[in-house]
Amino acid sequence: MKKLYFRVMYVLLAVGALVIAGGAPIPWSGTGGGTSTVVEALRLLIP
Repeated sequence: MKKLYFRVMYVLLAVGALVIAGGAPIPWSGTGGGTSTVVEALRLLIP
């Protein structure tokens, strides 16, 4: 059960990091995230 919990948390953190790196606004910050290159790359991969 613990292995499943850690695996789910790892996936959620990885997805969150990609979203923030993709330029999504961060609630606790006045600015957004990084550049949108990650989001643009994902748009190219996902039709």
